[in-house]
Amino acid sequence: MCFKKDKWKDFEPTQKYLDTIKHIKTITELDYFLDRITPTSDDKDYWQTPEETLNRGKGDCEDFSRLALDILIRIIKIEEARFVIHSGYDKARWGDKKKCHAICVFEWQGKFGVFSNNQLYIGLSGYEGAGKLTFKDGLKYQEVRDSEGKIESKKSQWIGTF
Repeated sequence: MCFKKDKWKDFEPTQKYLDTIKHIKTITELDYFLDRITPTSDDKDYWQTPEETLNRGKGDCEDFSRLALDILIRIIKIEEARFVIHSGYDKARWGDKKKCHAICVFEWQGKFGVFSNNQLYIGLSGYEGAGKLTFKDGLKYQEVRDSEGKIESKKSQWIGTF
């Protein structure tokens, strides 16, 4: 997953999609629901719509994040859920290579929760804390988007990490 250019696509959900997701009422139910999606890599970096991800049954990090975001806002009614892109380092996993990852971050029970692919993490302190789940040796970039793909904020560190 990379973000050299904006690949967010608008979509109008079909009734079939809405009928499939309408029963999801809690974070726990969404967590179980996302288990049906198989994590995969995407060589072409194609950003699927939530409906495409559900129909294909597989997706990479931004595909999982968009699906989780759509259900959180549309069905569970957590309006402050956001699509967040981070880049940074985890030397134990990738050496000195900088990597990118998309997650869905939402406020829950006075803290933050994160859907990172089909994993749920809760009790985090915010967007940066969520990014450090993946990038333990520091973040270089953070981009926060709303449910329509509009960039709300960007943060980068040219020298060092945050």
